[in-house]
Order: sequence, then C-alpha cells, then structure tokens
Amino acid sequence: MVVKIILGIVAFLWVFGFVQIPLLNMTLFSLFGHPVTLRSLLLIGFIGYLINFLPGILQKIAMILFVLWILSQFVFPMFGSLGQLFLIIIIIAVVFSFF
Repeated sequence: MVVKIILGIVAFLWVFGFVQIPLLNMTLFSLFGHPVTLRSLLLIGFIGYLINFLPGILQKIAMILFVLWILSQFVFPMFGSLGQLFLIIIIIAVVFSFF
C-alpha cells in the first residue's frame, strides 16, 4: 500500500513537472519535424487513460478535443492559422450543442 502511494506521488509530481527524469527526454523519432520523446508518449497514454473514467458525453467531448489537440500539434501547423480557426469552430460547436 505504501509503495502505491509513493508511486502515485512521484507520478503526480512528474506529470506536473516538479520531478524531471532525464531518460524520458530522449528523442525516439521525429514526426512532421517534431521530436517525439518517451515523455510525450507517456503523457498521451496517461491522458487517454484518464479520459476513460469520464461519463458518457464528457468522454466523447474530451476525446474529440484530445484528437484535435494531437492534430493541431502535428498536422495543422503546415496550414498556418487554419488549425486555430478550426479549433475555435469546434469549441463553439461543442458549447452550442449543450443548448
């Protein structure tokens, strides 16, 4: 039980940037000119894991925003400001879907 608590505290501190683990900052490969590190892959997996705990509609909204965030990081920069405009339109559509 104590080991789980200690690992949870270290994971919390690592996610929020208070603890740095140098091994995780090595570049694994490059995707569209962006270096992909083990840290970024672990964070993407962690966020995807946390999305599974949300209830129905919030899970769908979070997954859409998560996919749009990933797309804006890797694909949309080659289109200039089109990615930002697309993201604003999606956010407005999600807000108006509640009414």
